[in-house]
Amino acid sequence: MSILNQALKDFVAKERKASFYFDLNEIDKNLSFLQGLQDEQVQFIFPVKSFSRAEVLRLANQRLSGFDVSNQPEMDLIRSIKRDHATIWSSSPILWSSGDLDIFMDGAHLGVTWPAGVKRSLRVHMDDVTLHPSSRFGTSLKTLAGDGLVNNKICALHFHHGDEGTSKVVLPFVIKKIASLVKQLDQVTHINLGGSFGSLGQQEIADIVLLARQELPNKKIIFEPGRWLSRNAGFLIGKIEEINAMAGRGYITTSLSRDCHLRWHNQKFKLSFHPMNLNTPIGCSDVVVGGATCHEADTIGTIQNSNLKLSVGDLVVVSDVTGYSLAWNHSFNGIAAADVVFMN
Repeated sequence: MSILNQALKDFVAKERKASFYFDLNEIDKNLSFLQGLQDEQVQFIFPVKSFSRAEVLRLANQRLSGFDVSNQPEMDLIRSIKRDHATIWSSSPILWSSGDLDIFMDGAHLGVTWPAGVKRSLRVHMDDVTLHPSSRFGTSLKTLAGDGLVNNKICALHFHHGDEGTSKVVLPFVIKKIASLVKQLDQVTHINLGGSFGSLGQQEIADIVLLARQELPNKKIIFEPGRWLSRNAGFLIGKIEEINAMAGRGYITTSLSRDCHLRWHNQKFKLSFHPMNLNTPIGCSDVVVGGATCHEADTIGTIQNSNLKLSVGDLVVVSDVTGYSLAWNHSFNGIAAADVVFMN
């Protein structure tokens, strides 16, 4: 039985209203692929914000080299499961006490006061005019000129290079640009190239890793592929609560909500319906699939299908949701946060 069929069976049996289902085996396969690209030079670390659940963090702890943390609750999670010699990268200016952890801490500019015991990293955005869009986070590339890095004992650079959709173009550009800037900076030992792997296939990732090795042969290279790690592993399941049809067009209200359950899902929604044969089907086309909140903009997606027949009580599935969807999984206006179920 497929994971989706198992999820649908569980959803009906438990009489759920809205539920995320994640295939831990699929997530582990993604992690295993990245693990195979790691060595002494290249590391993959897990951004905790991309899927802050212990079930997934334990898998990442077995496969990857470390974690990126943004706040104290994330750090507490990692401290509870960490292994020896894991790399911890802090993208937040919190004054961590490093203790027994190997922490790189980002500063937004050279005027930051880094706490004792952490390795000093500088967050840098790509402000070259050929890049669009570039990140608003960090300091300018121009900061890398002069003696600023040496005087401030910067040993790592963390690059933010803009929107995920530009990764095929941006990542090779960034790697070559960085290589030209840091090849003479011996004290900079680690280069964090961030993520933006969400839309890439395995071979594209392997090619980018190879390019990074070639362009930065004397540096430790860090990648943070957050969204990619849970690709093809997640579903959000709900029910059709109401159908309003006129002249073949329909507006479907579901037990799901973009506002409550899919706020951070920035990919195109993949929707499917599964009949429960509870009510008389209604034929519709140009269907708008909406959430149950009283917010008119709470729209999940649209479907154009002249043969679509739906009824109240049918199940609706949003496929290819990722761990980021859980970041804003909450209740509003009487709509409960979605359940989260992990399956193997």
